[in-house]
Amino acid sequence: MPLVALPPAESALAGKPLGNNLKNMARSIRLLAALFLCLAVVACQPKHRPVEGNVFIVLQNADNSKLGLVDVGFYDPQVLAPVIEQADKKAREELAGLQKNISAQEAKISDLEQQQKNETEAVRKLVAEHDSIRTRFDAIQSNISAARGIRSGQSEEVRQAIAEQEAIRREIDHWNQEVPAQIASLQARLAYVKKADFAERSKLRPLNEEPPKFPEIGELEREIKRLGQERREKIESLTEKQRISTDALVRLEEKAKASQKSAQDAQAVLEKEAASLKEKASVVEKKIEEARARALARSGEAASAEKHLETLRSRLKSFNQEYENIVFSALPAPAFQSKTDAEGEFRILLPYRGDFCVTARATRRVTSDLQENYSWFFRVPPRDEDQDKLFGLVYTPWGKPEPDRLLLSNDNQIRSGFSDSLVSHPLKP
Repeated sequence: MPLVALPPAESALAGKPLGNNLKNMARSIRLLAALFLCLAVVACQPKHRPVEGNVFIVLQNADNSKLGLVDVGFYDPQVLAPVIEQADKKAREELAGLQKNISAQEAKISDLEQQQKNETEAVRKLVAEHDSIRTRFDAIQSNISAARGIRSGQSEEVRQAIAEQEAIRREIDHWNQEVPAQIASLQARLAYVKKADFAERSKLRPLNEEPPKFPEIGELEREIKRLGQERREKIESLTEKQRISTDALVRLEEKAKASQKSAQDAQAVLEKEAASLKEKASVVEKKIEEARARALARSGEAASAEKHLETLRSRLKSFNQEYENIVFSALPAPAFQSKTDAEGEFRILLPYRGDFCVTARATRRVTSDLQENYSWFFRVPPRDEDQDKLFGLVYTPWGKPEPDRLLLSNDNQIRSGFSDSLVSHPLKP
């Protein structure tokens, strides 16, 4: 800053009293002193604020896990405001779309399950219908067998009547052939005996006397008479019996013919109905196969939809992490950046004035299959300017301002719901 030039001594003394000159000189000296003090204040005002911090996670056993090689970035919040707003909008639109897809998938699964239930119920009804058809078919088959049995029974009656007539005929033949032959034989014997008897009697007595007859003659005559009478009675009886049997046979044949015709007609109707039922059963069996195939298809589709829904739900469950990925991927390069060392510590100089927010992301391998992710995105507390006034500066023993301490740990992660965080998870844990 330029110094104010003093007026020449001559001009100060010329034409004025000495007291005035002294007053002017004192005023100039005071002005110079004030200017010096201003320059000293400006020169002593700090240009940077040192920041030191740690990135660590407190574990369940109260141990600290220090996170090394973590990039720690610092941004102007006003610069990031539209970026965060746009990224947040994009993430929440994706979340809404994901939730909509989950609802649609749940509705689809519900619809598929209902379809499968309907097809299963249809199969049950079709199976019941098929069983009913089968029962009716079996009953008709039984009726057909009964009709065949009736026809077979009528034929047996006719055969029995014919057999009876044949027996009558044989018996008539016996009395018309064998008995007459027997009578003829007896008559021949009788004639022989009579001749012999006559000859014997002629020898013993005079012709005018009648000798006694051989006893056999009477026996033969009585036997011939008995056989003749019996033959006539038998033939008469058998003829009547044959007539009755013939009439009965005619009636049986007529009845059998009518019964056979009726049975044939009934059998034809039953067989036609059985064929119709068999065709219906075939149609129902095809419907059962189709319904079972549809039910199986719906089951497969539902299983596939369940798997997809599980994927969507898994994505929804981890969407807060996806949200962080969307937000952090939208960030520009940080205005200032540091990196933690092996002890999880970092150091950086930030401009003294201005608002800043800090961002960091870290991972920790818990097991071979499990990895934990951590994210920070919050406003840096402002510097206490009261301690940085000219005579109130806090200096280290080596003459530098005391650095601000910044801890990135469990309680100020994004997931913790930290009040100074610039972003928040769309889904509450």
